[in-house]
Amino acid sequence: MRGADPHGHPDAHPRRRPRDGAELAVRHLLDLGHRDIAFIGGPPGVDCRRDRYAGFAAALATAGLEPDPALCARGPFTVPFGAERPCG
Repeated sequence: MRGADPHGHPDAHPRRRPRDGAELAVRHLLDLGHRDIAFIGGPPGVDCRRDRYAGFAAALATAGLEPDPALCARGPFTVPFGAERPCG
């Protein structure tokens, strides 16, 4: 994902710009026709989680959608947490 992306976000590498990376990912899912998109944010104290959520919400808003609280979770960045979350 280095360099320009197909949606016109120059240099939207997710590790450098968490908001842009999240927005790009959600826009891609929306372009594929998905509408129920989950968000798993990081634990408290992780600064990038706010930026990622902002990008997630912004991309949904451009499609006329709002984040579904039932599909949003915050917790550790671990496989077990992601696997056990009842999102959707």
